[in-house]
Amino acid sequence: LNLSGQLGLGHDSALPSPAPVALPPPFTAAPPIALAAGAAMSAIVSASGELATWGSAAYGALGTGMENGYMSVPARVGGALAGERVVGVAVGGAHMVARAESGAVFSWGRSASLGLGALRSRFESEPAAIGGGVARIGVD
Repeated sequence: LNLSGQLGLGHDSALPSPAPVALPPPFTAAPPIALAAGAAMSAIVSASGELATWGSAAYGALGTGMENGYMSVPARVGGALAGERVVGVAVGGAHMVARAESGAVFSWGRSASLGLGALRSRFESEPAAIGGGVARIGVD
């Protein structure tokens, strides 16, 4: 299924076979260093350390400031990640976590899905720092 545009193809129709995702620069300059996908959203990290997400924006899970709906094409994630070089990303049911080269860890999405620390609400629609000194997340 592709009900939330999680395939990143610019639509929400199901496909019977694989199709390439049209990635924006800088994601096309070199092979990505990390990819992650969940049931309703996906993420990619460029060789230059930028993060893009697409799929379901429920609970702010894409980190782009959207709080509902979906993005069917990759969109860059900024906010607290601006100035950070992302080296890893993990996708959960309604949240994402990213690790920066500095060791800082950022999370966003539904607070109930992951203990988002002392954050301000039931969800965060943009990255928020939750810790540091982490060597790995997900499968990075």
